[in-house]
Amino acid sequence: MGCAAFAACGGAENTQLFDDAGQPVNDATAPDTGGGKDGGNPDKDVTVDDVVVVDVITVDVPIKPADSKIHCGTTSCSAQTQVCCATFGTTTTWACVNSVNDCTGTQQVPVSCSSPDNCASQGNPGDLCCASGQGPFNQNPNCQNFTTAQQVQCQSTCDSNAGEFEVGCSTQTQNCVDTTETCINSQCTLPGLTICR
Repeated sequence: MGCAAFAACGGAENTQLFDDAGQPVNDATAPDTGGGKDGGNPDKDVTVDDVVVVDVITVDVPIKPADSKIHCGTTSCSAQTQVCCATFGTTTTWACVNSVNDCTGTQQVPVSCSSPDNCASQGNPGDLCCASGQGPFNQNPNCQNFTTAQQVQCQSTCDSNAGEFEVGCSTQTQNCVDTTETCINSQCTLPGLTICR
């Protein structure tokens, strides 16, 4: 069957096929002299420390709707973190406060929204901004016999039979939900806001 382990076959006994030609660097059996990249030198051996893998835990944080602004006199309040407090006297003053509880004076009206956009910001998309009637009398001499709102907040509907009315409509598009009502700029009930009447 052919040739026995590297024995001369077909005239190969005089070749340099298995000879390193006197160049031990090229011979795989050359002795280790410590001159190579590893070279058997323990001081130069590359070692890898144990790699510590840290588990990364992510917490699902609910994403709030974008904040919007409550119109509050000549300023605006965050719909998500503040309430506008209207104080009715001979003139009306407005201030942003932290909660409805900070607006409980006899002449004060807490305004939690000034448009449906504020309701969406508060996590109630589709709600209307509604005012309930029978608030304090507006003491402005130009507004005698006018009552203000008792409070303004987001609700699923505004019940006109209970004295509630929509706040934050558009006088340009006349978009009151109750199409028999007209969107007007309030002068006495909620000065500076638009209401459906």
